[in-house]
Amino acid sequence: MKATIATILATVLATAQAYDAVTVSKQTWFGYPDNCLDGYHAGCGNNQVAYSCVGRGARAGGDGSYDKPLTYATKKGGSLHKPCEITWFPYLKKYLVMADICTGCNDKQIDIWIGDGDGGQAELNCENNSPSGGGHKLIRDGSNGHSPNTNKLWSSSGGCKVSQNVYPDGN
Repeated sequence: MKATIATILATVLATAQAYDAVTVSKQTWFGYPDNCLDGYHAGCGNNQVAYSCVGRGARAGGDGSYDKPLTYATKKGGSLHKPCEITWFPYLKKYLVMADICTGCNDKQIDIWIGDGDGGQAELNCENNSPSGGGHKLIRDGSNGHSPNTNKLWSSSGGCKVSQNVYPDGN
């Protein structure tokens, strides 16, 4: 009987930890034109990230599915985010993977990859004019049981689509 109770308790505790959520104080966007290894400056664009995650090497990308989570960045050395951890972000209905460092971010801020190539000023305009803010939950559950939105947020052929792909109430 003791083993059964211990097993049940271990399962309950593991489930509680699996669905740990972080409230994001600020959520912003980044892409090829302003992704620099040493902070932002004009002309430094690339898709390189700090950590090699999810089988794509040290490159930003993803569509938001569990198998291709969208890259996000946060504070270097912060305590709330683990490199290469896959999370669920209901605000976008996308899986995210923490694969980069955001210069100037605090531990509760995330910067989400928006692009799929060098979109220059048009992509920067998309980043700057897209809904940002805070108060959204980032769920650290690691499960693949959610129904993701895999629509592109920005592309050179389709333009800026962030506003059409946010779910402020998380539904």
